[in-house]
Amino acid sequence: MGPWVHTCRQCGGKSYFNPSDMLLPELMCRHCGSIKINLPEERERMRQLLEEDNWYAGFLELLFKIEEGLGIEYEEVDFPRPFVTWRQLLEVTGRPCGALTAEEILSRVAAFSSLTVMDIRQMMDMPVYID
Repeated sequence: MGPWVHTCRQCGGKSYFNPSDMLLPELMCRHCGSIKINLPEERERMRQLLEEDNWYAGFLELLFKIEEGLGIEYEEVDFPRPFVTWRQLLEVTGRPCGALTAEEILSRVAAFSSLTVMDIRQMMDMPVYID
């Protein structure tokens, strides 16, 4: 997520902030020093966006670990989409892994995700969420 641009209401100057700065209760204009108040709703919305951004990076990192660790490459049509369930991820991963059993794939994916096999079994129909 790139920088957030704030245009000051008082002087019209543009200040660039990191998205995480939006979690602060107030920001100061770098040109004139006026204060911008970040409402709690704005801070919560930004916290959710940052969490989603971090989630997606973790999701992609898991997919790349799976590809590298299993020596596979997802086909474009099979490439797991965001919010795919663990069951769907394991099905798609099993297609190019002809020599591995479903149990072996499950245990390796668990190791790549830093979860236990039991955790994944309990979350089979839930979206993959890596934080």
